Amino acid sequence: MRKLLIGGVVATLLTASAIGFAAANEKGEYRQERFAQALNLTEEQQAQMKQLWEQHREERQGMRGERQGYMGAMRSLDPNSETFQADVDKLIADAQARVAERIQDHAEMKQEMSKILTPEQQAKMQEMMAQRGGMAFGPGKHKGNQGEGRNCH
Repeated sequence: MRKLLIGGVVATLLTASAIGFAAANEKGEYRQERFAQALNLTEEQQAQMKQLWEQHREERQGMRGERQGYMGAMRSLDPNSETFQADVDKLIADAQARVAERIQDHAEMKQEMSKILTPEQQAKMQEMMAQRGGMAFGPGKHKGNQGEGRNCH
């Protein structure tokens, strides 16, 4: 009976994770479609952008795992240890290096995008990012439908 219950729980968890992964993948594809439509990308540009996003997505996923490792390392520090401050300083230095790496990755992606997009498309993207606070095609601030004349606040 216990094995059956454990098997059912494992099956449920695997199904839930598969559904979550599929939903996240669809969300990313939808964002890419909006990007392509908003900037009127050609088929070739869409393929190049998709390849660029895939490459950088894998890098960001690796960084996400490292960030979770830092949080775990911070939780495991003993504030009464003689090496506490040295351990904290090491975590800070590591975190600063990772932030620099993320900034560099973002700059490289922006540079690579500039090689794919026309000057007009680049200007349109900058305009859209300025309107959305840097999240031109992302989730935004979740303020809902705020059409003209609506009092949503």
